[in-house]
Amino acid sequence: MIDGNGEWLPLPESEANGPHASISIPERLDSLLPSDSDTGVAQFAAFRTYLGAYMDLMSRHGQPLTLLMIAADPSDTLRFLGAPGAKLIGGAISRWLRQETRVHDVLGRSPTDGPYGTPRFLMLCTLMPESPSAQFAERLREAMTISAADQGTPWLTLSVGVASLSLDTDSPETLILRAEAALGSAQRAGGGRVWTHSDTIRRIADRNPLEPDQE
Repeated sequence: MIDGNGEWLPLPESEANGPHASISIPERLDSLLPSDSDTGVAQFAAFRTYLGAYMDLMSRHGQPLTLLMIAADPSDTLRFLGAPGAKLIGGAISRWLRQETRVHDVLGRSPTDGPYGTPRFLMLCTLMPESPSAQFAERLREAMTISAADQGTPWLTLSVGVASLSLDTDSPETLILRAEAALGSAQRAGGGRVWTHSDTIRRIADRNPLEPDQE
């Protein structure tokens, strides 16, 4: 409350200790979803439901939405550490993603894992088209690579697949498969990069140019 001189006054005792005093605001939006026991991010089933609801909402209002799939690239490090080490690396990536992303960015576990069971992660970027989301993904990828470097040489790299909501995106599974395909393209191209669904479409178009109409 503010007095007549514009100074803040203490809350009355009844308000300071009222029924809403003990309500805590969650630090992250995705903390409201059931969490995966290995990584702490949202379980895939919960993330898929949330994604479907947001796809419907954004489609109705003509607003953009983009999905990222983030994963560690295959490497000698993962091969050496095996499944136990892959689980630890997945947990470290999860903690880092929660630290470096916004409170309203929802993180979930992918339905598929990488080599040796390394968890892959899904990230929902609401109200963001593909191009800004790809730039955001590149900043995340670069920062994580720097964090996982020894004397300037990274011992772990990440790749990110990016797919955005479009008129022909008929289900959450379609968007997830497109992000996963983009991730696969990034890793087949050498890893340590961001690849978008639009990059895939352009590559297909370059390989199969339209023939001019024959007279």
